[in-house]
Amino acid sequence: MAEDLELMRSSRTAYSRAWGSLSDADLAGHRARIAAHFKEGVLDATWAQICDFTGVDDLDGVSSAGVRAAAEENPWPADTIRAFIVTTDEQFGLARMYQSIGGLKTSDLCITRSATEAAAFIERERRRLGLAS
Repeated sequence: MAEDLELMRSSRTAYSRAWGSLSDADLAGHRARIAAHFKEGVLDATWAQICDFTGVDDLDGVSSAGVRAAAEENPWPADTIRAFIVTTDEQFGLARMYQSIGGLKTSDLCITRSATEAAAFIERERRRLGLAS
């Protein structure tokens, strides 16, 4: 998998993007990068995250155990504003599995097929929580 993490400091949004083949190892590596940013103090609970999976065309390397690990080891604090952008039913199903396993840390996760809706969700939630700038 090719992946990218862009920290957009002006909007306090972490934009994660993946394309190509996705695997459990890719998910673990990306999760470790996010966790390191929290440990270094670069990220905190006021940041939002958008995960863009629209370029992923192969999920054969993703297992239910990998999704479970991603959810259980999720470095994002509870109530963090997050949105996943998916294009296929398979991606949607895995995202819902992640959301379900993650409990309180993922209960407010928005799963959408639209970048516009993901951005609108982030903005709406920031206003609701008084985090809008």
